[in-house]
Amino acid sequence: MANVTDADRLRALVGEAIPETGTAADTLFTSVEIQDLLARNGDVEKALGEAWEMKAGKLSDLVDIQDGDQRRSLSQAHAQALRMAKWYYDRGQVGIAKTRIHRIQREGFQG
Repeated sequence: MANVTDADRLRALVGEAIPETGTAADTLFTSVEIQDLLARNGDVEKALGEAWEMKAGKLSDLVDIQDGDQRRSLSQAHAQALRMAKWYYDRGQVGIAKTRIHRIQREGFQG
């Protein structure tokens, strides 16, 4: 079984896996961009928000198309990529330690 690299995993999680018979040119991200994301962010999980944000930028010029009774709402791809970026950024915040302060109350204790 082949080992999955961080680059492969990041590509898969942003929906930009290189096709089996293809190259990075068949995706929205170059190999240099993927390696840069990983190098600057440290790991796949931390890179996901920025990767989705970059993907949104690359999809931002898509427009809705209507040809007769056929309609393709391509602009929704940009909005969805932004939602995914927000989701991953918000998810990344979960791992950050947050202090909660509250009073502990014990039954029968007078203090």
